[in-house]
Amino acid sequence: MRSHHYHVSGRNYFSICWGLLASLACLGCLIAGSPQLQAGVVTTGNVEPPDPLSWDPGTVAYVGRTADGTVTVDGGSTINSYYGYLGYDAGVTGMVILRDRGSKWTVDRVLYVGSYGSGTLTVEGGGEVSSASGYLGYWSGSNSTATVTGPGSKWTIIGDLYVGNFGSGMLILSDSGEVTASSVSINSRSLMAIDVGYGSLLSIGAENGTITNNGKVRMLAGAGATAGSQYQPIAAGTWDGTGAYQAVGGSWDPVTQ
Repeated sequence: MRSHHYHVSGRNYFSICWGLLASLACLGCLIAGSPQLQAGVVTTGNVEPPDPLSWDPGTVAYVGRTADGTVTVDGGSTINSYYGYLGYDAGVTGMVILRDRGSKWTVDRVLYVGSYGSGTLTVEGGGEVSSASGYLGYWSGSNSTATVTGPGSKWTIIGDLYVGNFGSGMLILSDSGEVTASSVSINSRSLMAIDVGYGSLLSIGAENGTITNNGKVRMLAGAGATAGSQYQPIAAGTWDGTGAYQAVGGSWDPVTQ
């Protein structure tokens, strides 16, 4: 395993910048339509099938297929599907929020956060998502975001994660949020941002997998980072691509890896 290290400088001056970035991930939270509430799962707008609690491992689930839609899962509720599409048609936004510990969405195959449209996935408060593979911004014109934030919050991917495929994507990890995948690819239009404080982590291939960065990876020393400390926010074995690694409030050592 080769792990890049991040050193925090003496002044952490950009916590407001991180707040703005996280806020960008929440754009589109207000979706038209009347919410439907059932045992810790709230749906608004276009959701197919309409009751996520009825989904099962054979369900192809759409949140925002032909019009904007939102699903919020909390109270320790669990939902399951075969595929998951957030923002399927062009011009449509689909959003899924996992709010607290015990709340979980298991996708047996692929989770598309933005297909032709745009998707937003938020995993917070100890919520969890698992999928066989994942895409942020699959087709051209899709601009999609996944945010994993808070202790115990996880997105576990058995296979590969693509941050931007033909479209663009943004992956945000903060406040101990974790993402694991066998490999991670970031295209030239996409960004991954990690707040290194509180132990946020991207673990790739049991720390031996490949990260291919052709976009930007931005490491931010947020409020939880201690001046003079060293952090390992990305654990990988192979580092490929021609993209940039940016350190905000600290320094990035690409040699020790």
